[in-house]
Amino acid sequence: MLKLFAEEKLLKIDVVGYIDLENYRNIYQNHSKDYVYNNHFRLGGYKIFLDRSPKGKTAWMKEPYEHSKERGYPVHSDEDIYELISNALEDYAQLLAHCNGDAAAEQYVKQFTRVKENHSYIDSYRPVMIHAQLVKEEELTKMKRISMIPSFLLRIHIIVEIFIWQI
Repeated sequence: MLKLFAEEKLLKIDVVGYIDLENYRNIYQNHSKDYVYNNHFRLGGYKIFLDRSPKGKTAWMKEPYEHSKERGYPVHSDEDIYELISNALEDYAQLLAHCNGDAAAEQYVKQFTRVKENHSYIDSYRPVMIHAQLVKEEELTKMKRISMIPSFLLRIHIIVEIFIWQI
């Protein structure tokens, strides 16, 4: 859809799209010309999901949710994550991983580190942990070592309040 919008010159701002690595790797591999902006659109890499949402108690946590026995659940096994990360690095692609829970964050960091140690990848293409609001300090230290960027979830009202405060 975004590529079509770009072709029709409907985009007025730069937009970067990320492809579902698990199901649509071929799209990224077959559209190398889309790695640069064309009418305000380009492909940026891949995205994967390691867990779900804290609201639904499906974000994968090390400890149970308050007043519950639920800890959420992983979307993939360690070996599946290892393979997906390897695929992204083989394609020289940036990888964004959806990690709401602290167990999901730990899995992503651990498997990314393992891939980097077992292969001769020189660069990691600036991997990003999306929704890193529950990542532990120890994981942040490990993320720094592998050049992984945490993208913290902020509530929109906080952003608006900061913006108004600056005016």
